[in-house]
Amino acid sequence: MSSGNKYEVDPYNAGYDQPPVHSQRQPPGYSYPMSRSAANIVVNSASTPRVVAAQRESDWLVPAVFACLFCCWPVGVCAINAAVNARSRYDEGDYENGRDYSRSAKQLTLISLVLGVLCLTAVIIFQVFRVKELMNERTGTTTTGNPFGI
Repeated sequence: MSSGNKYEVDPYNAGYDQPPVHSQRQPPGYSYPMSRSAANIVVNSASTPRVVAAQRESDWLVPAVFACLFCCWPVGVCAINAAVNARSRYDEGDYENGRDYSRSAKQLTLISLVLGVLCLTAVIIFQVFRVKELMNERTGTTTTGNPFGI
């Protein structure tokens, strides 16, 4: 050591002025657990935080557009709005709110679909009865009492 004090640690040569391990005498029958050529394995046992990638669900934008065009357009517009909000939340990394908007878009799309099918069915039934009434007027027969002609 540079100062002569055996308890002072030289920061530039810390630990290197010790005698080699193999020169020390070991008791008979004692052997080193590892040979000198073996590599030392260091295992980091500290737990690292795990990042779980949230799965991006469908934002229902395309079905919402089709529901707006072909079914009930007022509810379809709301479905498109919810789908666009879901997509923007997913892009921002806010998966929880994105999932909520995606569920809203799905519900509104399905409501638009059901309302569109019900309206189409009502129009078809109305047209069938209207055509039947026109046919009865041409032939001169009338159905009285029963509006459905049964």
